[in-house]
Amino acid sequence: MISHPQIIQKINKLADLGYPFNGTFELTSRCNIFCEYCYIDRNVRELETSEVKIAIERLDQAGVCTLLVTGGEPFIRKDILELLSYIFKKNFFEIYIYSNGTLLTKKEIEFLADHAQLINLFRISFFSHIPEIHDQFVGVPGSFHKALHAASSLLSSGVRTGIIINAISQNLKTIENSREYFNSLGFRVQIGKSKILASSHIKECFAETVSEEFYTTYYKEVSKKTVADLKRQFIEEFEINKESQCLCEGLFGLISIRSDGSITPCLTFRNLSMGNIVTDKRPLQEIYTSSEIYKTLKKIKRSDIQKCKGCTYTNICVVCPGIMHTESGGFSEPSPMFCNNVKALDKVVLSQSS
Repeated sequence: MISHPQIIQKINKLADLGYPFNGTFELTSRCNIFCEYCYIDRNVRELETSEVKIAIERLDQAGVCTLLVTGGEPFIRKDILELLSYIFKKNFFEIYIYSNGTLLTKKEIEFLADHAQLINLFRISFFSHIPEIHDQFVGVPGSFHKALHAASSLLSSGVRTGIIINAISQNLKTIENSREYFNSLGFRVQIGKSKILASSHIKECFAETVSEEFYTTYYKEVSKKTVADLKRQFIEEFEINKESQCLCEGLFGLISIRSDGSITPCLTFRNLSMGNIVTDKRPLQEIYTSSEIYKTLKKIKRSDIQKCKGCTYTNICVVCPGIMHTESGGFSEPSPMFCNNVKALDKVVLSQSS
C-alpha cells in the first residue's frame, strides 16, 4: 500500500492539477447473475481486446498508480486472462479485481495464484452466509457455493481475498452473523451500505434500503466493537469544519473507464462522459481538466448545497457527488441516503454512552 507521507503529498498535488492517480476499468457491462439493484446498463458497447489494451497503455503512460478491474463480471470475457496478463506487465503499483466469483475455473484460479504477488485484493460479492438468501437475490441457484469455492481456492492459493456483503432488506438481521462467518474462514470482510439508485425502477424497488429506518436497524445489528470504532471515528470528524471543503476530497486524481471507453471521474457517475479513452487522443489530464464537470467539481463546496448548509451533521456526513449527479442530474440535491444514514448514525451510535 502506498503510504509514505511525502509521496502521498506529492501525488495529491498532481491529483489537484488533474493528473490521474487511481484508475478503475469496467471491462464489461455483461454479467451472469441478476442483482436487482445493479446500476449498470447491460446494453453498453464493449471494447475489443485491442481497444482495451490501448486503454490500459494510456492509463499506464498517464501515470496511474493503482488500477481496479471490475465489471459487470470481468470473468465473463473470454479474453480476461490475456487482458490481466497485459495489466500485470505494466507499472501499476497496486491492482484490485472485483468479481462475483461464480465463473472462475481451475485454470483461472491457477493463473491468479501464479500472479498472487501482483494482486492487492481479489474481492468477491456476497449477500449472506445463508446460501438461499444469496442465491435468491442474485437470481441464479448454486451461485453461493460456486462463489465460496472460488474464494476459498484463491485464499488457499495465496491470493489476498476479500468479501463484501452488501446490506439489503433480506440480510439485515443476519448481516453480523455473515461477517463473523466469513471472518472465521480467513477473509477480509467489508460491509456495503450505499446504493446507486440509477433508475426509477431501482429507486422504487430499493427505496427502503436507503431509509432512516433501514440504517437504524443496520447500526443496531452490528457488533459493539463496530459501534465503538464508528463512534471514535465520527467524534474526531466532528472537529473538522467541512462546509468549505469540496464535495469529495478523494475525487481528484481518480479516473474511471466504462466498458465502451467512456471516461468519468468515478463510476458512481453513470450518466456522464468526459470523453473516450480510445478515440480521444488528447492527454488524459487535458481531457479531464478541460471538461465542464471537472471545472464545476473544482468550484463547488458543501456550503453551496442549500439543504446541507448549516446542517448539524455536515462534518460527519459522507456526500458523494457521483451519486448526486446520477440520481438528480446535478449537485444541488443531496441523495436522501446520505441524510438518512447520518441521522441513524446519530441515533444509534453517537448517542450511545461510552
